[in-house]
Amino acid sequence: MKRSFIIKAEHIVLFLIAAAVLTFTSCSPVDKVKLSSIDLLGNEIPVWRIVRGLSGSSGTVVWSQEKQTAVKEWDVVSVKISRKNRQFLLLFSYDRKEKECRLVEYRINGKQESPFYIYQYVTLTRYRYLPEFVDYFFDPSDGR
Repeated sequence: MKRSFIIKAEHIVLFLIAAAVLTFTSCSPVDKVKLSSIDLLGNEIPVWRIVRGLSGSSGTVVWSQEKQTAVKEWDVVSVKISRKNRQFLLLFSYDRKEKECRLVEYRINGKQESPFYIYQYVTLTRYRYLPEFVDYFFDPSDGR
């Protein structure tokens, strides 16, 4: 009885290891970006938190992998977010060798914006990344 328990435990461990290997090695570039964090002005922020902050509770999110030929070791992933009368576009690069994700471009309604404005949406959650005095620089009348 003890031997059969050990064999079953070994099978379970091997199954878990196989599942973990398949999960982490067969992820698409989009999934890798979704699970990554980016360095945004000195803070490591999860991509999912940024997307959730920009989309809110009523926005739609569309992920896609972009074709690029410039750097073969990088994947380029875009996310288009529609929220009320605003369209957000975020373009990420994922370095497969370094396993690092970077924000390449950030647009609001087709106009390129500073990534600094992302903090306006991310700080709406209970996790604040910047001190409160920074809120002074965001003008609520500009519709952002």
